[in-house]
Amino acid sequence: MANKSSDKKAKKQSHGESSTNQKMTFYGDMEYWDERYLKSGDVTRFDWYLRYSAFKPTVMEALGLLKKTSDSKEEEEKEEARDEGVKAEALSPSPNSTDTESKQPLVESEDSAKRKASLRVLVVGCGNSALSEDLYKDGFINSVSIDYSEVVIGQMQKVYKKSIPDLRCTHT
Repeated sequence: MANKSSDKKAKKQSHGESSTNQKMTFYGDMEYWDERYLKSGDVTRFDWYLRYSAFKPTVMEALGLLKKTSDSKEEEEKEEARDEGVKAEALSPSPNSTDTESKQPLVESEDSAKRKASLRVLVVGCGNSALSEDLYKDGFINSVSIDYSEVVIGQMQKVYKKSIPDLRCTHT
């Protein structure tokens, strides 16, 4: 009796699908993922998109957890003028100066740690990515990471058992 995997491969080949299409088709197959994670082992990390550090500023800004820094008195006066409805142009710098407002760095707001801890995060299809761990270490402690591969969830639970026992990984 042939195994299911070879039956699927034979069926796909009979329909004239290319090798690349066959590989991509298997991405929706749980057996493919279980086998992949068994081969890669417990400690291998793979991020399909980007590491969290690459898109953290975008996430933080989207969640309203960043604020602009204000180093000068002039900038504070501009903010007050805007709040009072006064035209900001009246307080704008001379044409030779640079626009410091658009170049001001963004920093975490004072309440960002508390807000991050209160947000609920769901990492869908977590695999063996470092995203869940990176989010947790950045303060997003109320999170659940899910994947439909029991193999990878078991591996991640084993990895985080000692280092981050509160990090929840679950099979769906």
